[in-house]
Formats: sequence, structure tokens, C-alpha cells
Amino acid sequence: MTPLYMPEGNLPSVLLAENEVSEDQPMWIDAETDSQTVTKSMARDLVRRLAHGYLSAGLVKPTAQPPSVVVLYSENQPIHFPNVLAVIAAGGTVATCPFEILVQDSATMDVVGHDSKTSLLSHHRHHWDESWNEEVANRASLIVFSSGTTGFPKGVTISQRNIIAMVYQMRSRWSSILHARTRWPRAVGTLDSAHVAGMVGNCFLPLGLGLTNYLVPRENTDLLLRTLETRQINFMTAVPPILQRLTAHPGWSAADIPSLQHVVVGAARCPPDVQQAVTDRMAEGAFCQQAWGMTELTCLATMPVPGALGPWESVGTALDGNRIKICGEDGAEVPVGQQGEVYISGPTKTIGYYGQTEEQRRQVFVDEWMRTGDLGHVDSRGYLFITGRNKDLIKYNGTQVSPLEIEGVVKGHNAVEDAAVVGQELEDGNELPTAFVVLKDDVNVEDPARLMEEIGAFTAKHVSPYKRLRGGVHRIPSIPRNAMGKVLYRELRAMAQALRQKAVQSKL
Repeated sequence: MTPLYMPEGNLPSVLLAENEVSEDQPMWIDAETDSQTVTKSMARDLVRRLAHGYLSAGLVKPTAQPPSVVVLYSENQPIHFPNVLAVIAAGGTVATCPFEILVQDSATMDVVGHDSKTSLLSHHRHHWDESWNEEVANRASLIVFSSGTTGFPKGVTISQRNIIAMVYQMRSRWSSILHARTRWPRAVGTLDSAHVAGMVGNCFLPLGLGLTNYLVPRENTDLLLRTLETRQINFMTAVPPILQRLTAHPGWSAADIPSLQHVVVGAARCPPDVQQAVTDRMAEGAFCQQAWGMTELTCLATMPVPGALGPWESVGTALDGNRIKICGEDGAEVPVGQQGEVYISGPTKTIGYYGQTEEQRRQVFVDEWMRTGDLGHVDSRGYLFITGRNKDLIKYNGTQVSPLEIEGVVKGHNAVEDAAVVGQELEDGNELPTAFVVLKDDVNVEDPARLMEEIGAFTAKHVSPYKRLRGGVHRIPSIPRNAMGKVLYRELRAMAQALRQKAVQSKL
């Protein structure tokens, strides 16, 4: 493990300190209009004035126990991020989550929408306590709701120390290229700030790394491509759906983005051909590669080393301060190269879940380690490979089968555009691997049933017998995914069980 340097100081003080980041450097720019720009010095002033406004309005009560929770609900706008830091500077906790979640879990929260944010500006300025101790370090700064791919989302509590560590991990990993081309490196912010990747990338990294962040709405691919080309963007973090839309854009084939030094894609597996398509338009020696993390790790835990092309299938190596081990079902560490559950320890590990019980905590945390629920292995060079999720494993005749491996084979069929595999549960508890596929637009389907059989036979030639698609192959219009690109396996399992029920009833 490479040690991590991080300063001692509370979050607003660290991010807004007068340091090597120029006071007049823009931190956030509305890419669509250019009419909203917030520089570093403006950000500091806005945070002080907004913090006073939150305190005066009674939205943040510094001595409250538990701490005051303020839900900030907004599109990505420059004024949003000073509001985030203002709540934290005033002594409160920011909950940032999709609206449909907050209405079900907002009994003790105050909600502030976009229109209210500038009205909280005060003529007075709050000067926060800059003392640093364990209580401040572990104070809840954010409650971010997880993606909920396997159930209703949980509120992940992230501390000031977690965020500072994440910022300094990124400073370390990008140190060799951060200012290699320009004094004011530029990033593009496409991710939703209701999710941890968007909050870290859009709010904290610009101040912590000195990045000018151009904010682009998620669905505006025209604006994203134009921003990449005309604004000389150097860094980009994205999720697979964004890159897939970008590389499918009519203007992509003629795009020229030699300023782009590093593209990190996470949240879900990105097809290698999409990564290659982005890499082809980047600076010489630069790559688009997969990273890995989760809400519980304050965003990323591993990522590629800039300029070092690791295996396309890997998610890079551990960031400074992180330790990773792979454990079997008994919790014991397995040898290098062997698959198991990924355990991680490090300074970005969440302090817990909002409203969790001690029993719930014990299910996730084992001493200093956190069980991630992800399956994978580490090679001899320290590269991590993610191969699936514990909860998504298919149990067939006592053997655990990873859907991702079978999905990769199914997608290799020349008629398949997209695919996902789940287990179809039988009465004896066994699960039959079952594929759902989306066909390519140019496929002429005269006999759908025969084509599904062909895909099943194709898969059987490339997998072990226990991984064959004994639950069949079924055509659907699209694979259900959340906004980050993660497959919603629970919906597909329900579809598989409905097919099973229909088959049983037809035999009666």
C-alpha cells in the first residue's frame, strides 16, 4: 500500500484555502450559456454568505443532535456547489438524492430546491470554526443514497475525512498530468450530483485539484461533444451510457479532441469497443479506461495510472491509502489470481448508513475492512478485475455462476446488441441461467424462436456445461438499467420467474 498524504483541517478550510490554485480561476462554468461562472474567490465568499443564510433561516442548527440534515435538490448549476459547502461549513449535513427517494425518507430533513438557493444569500458572512479533531474528521458531511440495484437505496453517510482523502487520492493519481498542458486544467461535469461520483467530481475535485469544471446536462450529447472540442477539455469522468451516446453521435467520427488526457469511466462495465473509440480521439498516449468504486467508498477506490495502459478488463490499481484483499466464503484471504469477494480498507470508507442498526453494520464491516459485495480477483501486478456481484450470482447444482462471464459470451453473437443473464429459480432451489437479449437493428428475424435457440447453442460452445442457458434465451426491447448504466437484475429475475410460472401453468 502506498501511504496517502492528506492535510489536517476541516473540509471547507482545506478546499477554500489560499494556495496554489489561483483566486481568479473559474471553478464552475455553465457550459450551455457561459452566463454563470464561479471563481475560487467567489466560491469562498458565496460559501460564507450562504452559510450565514442557512444559520439565520434555522435550516442548520449547529448544536443539534443528530446534526441538521438539509436536502439540496438541483440540476448541475454553478450555484449548487457553494450551497453544498455552505451547509457543511455551517455545521450541517447535506443529503443529495433523487427526488423520488427523498420524499420517502425526509421526516427529519429540510428540502432546499434550486429556486431557494440564491435567496439564502446573506449580506453577513459566517466564519466557521477551523479546528480539527477526531469529532470534526468523522462528522457526517454527506448522505448520498446508493443506486439501489438490488433493493431500495440506502443512505450512505460520508465524513469530512472521507471527502478530503478522496480529493488527495485523486491529486496523487493525477499528479503527473494535472498541470502538464495548462496552468488551469479543464474538466467536463456530466454526472448527476445526486450520486456520489457527480458530487465528488463536480463539487470537491475542482476546488481540491484546481480544475475548471464545465457543467453539461447529462442528456445533452450535442453540447457535450461541442464542449469537449471547443473548451480544450483535459479530464472527464463518465458512466457507460454517456460514452455510448457520445460515440454514437453523428459528429463523433470527425471529432478531434487532442487536449483530452484522461477519461475515467465507472459505475458499470463499459464495453471495450466504446473505451477504444474514445481513446482514438484523445491525446497521444492517453487512454479511456475503467475505474471501480462505490458510494460507500466516497466514489473511486481503484483507477488506471495515467499513461500506463493496463489490461482493458481491469479497473486499475488501488488508490493511495487503500488496501484490497480477496476473500472466500469463509472470510479467509485467497491466493493471488483466485476469485472471491473484494474487501477494502482505507480512508474513504464510509462511516456507516443513515439510520442503520448495529446488526446491519456488522454485516458490512469486519474490523477495519468493508465487504463490498463485489466479486473479483487481483493479479500479480496489483490490477483488480471485477467479475460480478455476490447477490447476482446464479446457484446451479451447488456451483456459483457469475452472470458477467456468460453475458460476455452472449454479446459475442453477431445478432446480439445487448444482453443480461439471471437465474430462474426452480422449486428445489436450483437456478437456471437465463438470458435476455436485445438484437441489433439490422438483424432480419424471420424465425425468432430459432434465433434464440441459435444464441443458446452458440453460448454453450463457449462455456462450461453448468453455465449453459438452461432457462432459455428471451428477446426483449431493452435491458433495464438505472441512470448510471447498471443492470437492474431484480427486474429481470422477476421476468424470468414470470416465464417460469407461465411454462408450469401451460403444462397443467
